Amino acid sequence: MLNARRAAGTAMLVGGLLSVMVTGALGAGDSVQTTLKFSPSKPKASKKGTQVQLDWAMAITGAGGARPANLATADLLLPPGFTANGAGFATCPTATIEANDVKNCPATSVIGHATGHINVQPIQDPTMETTGTIYATKAKAGKPPEADIFYTVTEIPSAHAIAQIRFVKSGKRWKVRYILPDLPTAPGLPNATPVDSTITFDSKGSKGYLLRTTKACKGMKLPSKTTFHDGSSAKSVAKAC
Repeated sequence: MLNARRAAGTAMLVGGLLSVMVTGALGAGDSVQTTLKFSPSKPKASKKGTQVQLDWAMAITGAGGARPANLATADLLLPPGFTANGAGFATCPTATIEANDVKNCPATSVIGHATGHINVQPIQDPTMETTGTIYATKAKAGKPPEADIFYTVTEIPSAHAIAQIRFVKSGKRWKVRYILPDLPTAPGLPNATPVDSTITFDSKGSKGYLLRTTKACKGMKLPSKTTFHDGSSAKSVAKAC
């Protein structure tokens, strides 16, 4: 089983101890809404592989308005013919990313970007914004790369977290796996919990975009599954192409 990593020596958020109780059963009946956007919107079949960009968005809602649990993994099944190719991308060592030294990652190791919002109650009621850059940590022609997302909290630029992106075979198809660690805030306070997340594969290497397809994609519905750190899970179906 793959283990998510957090930025070395950096707490996700910093806040004073507050004597505030958080109500709601985390994870109990959470729902996830998945939205996909492909560019081109209806990729055509191609023996060499049509290059495709993808936005994968998730919105997480707790049952009855309760605070949702902390996302642990999310799997998105890709359409038939889709694969990820690491050709043309450089790599950035995981150790460099974990040391918060991404300024030394090659520009050509960037395979995408990420955004999101996290619930940090009781530190504050409004959600905090996170932005991330997706760096290839392993890349080889003809094979899907491995990658880490280096997140920064907009309101606290010194606060970071690291998630992982993996491509996993599922029968004859591939799925994208997103792996997120616990997001600690301060001693005695609940972890932060994502309420939405968008992962975008939009960077172009010397050999083209990361995602390619040999088959046409139209009128498809793609299943996704999300698990949470409390052991619960949720399923979603998104319209694609």
